Amino acid sequence: MELYSEQDRSRTQSKVRALSVMAGVMLAAIIVLAYVFLGPVRNQTALMAVLVVGGAVFYYVFVVKVLPWIRYALFQRDIQRGRYHEMDCRFVSVSDSTRMSDGVEFRDFVVSLEAEDSEDEEERLNNQRLLLWDADKPVPEIRPGQNLHVRTFGNYVTVLNLQ
Repeated sequence: MELYSEQDRSRTQSKVRALSVMAGVMLAAIIVLAYVFLGPVRNQTALMAVLVVGGAVFYYVFVVKVLPWIRYALFQRDIQRGRYHEMDCRFVSVSDSTRMSDGVEFRDFVVSLEAEDSEDEEERLNNQRLLLWDADKPVPEIRPGQNLHVRTFGNYVTVLNLQ
């Protein structure tokens, strides 16, 4: 199961383009209104209101709506171009809660590199690896101890094959 397909990347890029155009239109409207109130109309109160309110709204929209999608697009680009590692392992657990990493929400995905029948508890814990599963992607039905073949980019799971 590949987590990030070409379709995902193109969908993310189109969303970034649409949001960037929206932010550009907002910024252009603020500049035009500022020009109108600065030049022909000469209304200093309206000019200050446009700059303060427009600037605050633009900043909010950019930080809350546009920037997370830009970070997600950069993350997907890094995954596509970056170096990956493959490993055979056993599934241990996946968390219900999420965490933020590189501007993207992830779930903890724990795997073990050691055989399941290892007797030494400390050795078994030392061979566990914390990987990160994209919170937007559905987690397949995996039972603890099931063999997996995983491709990762850093600690981020990009491809998961059940064995």
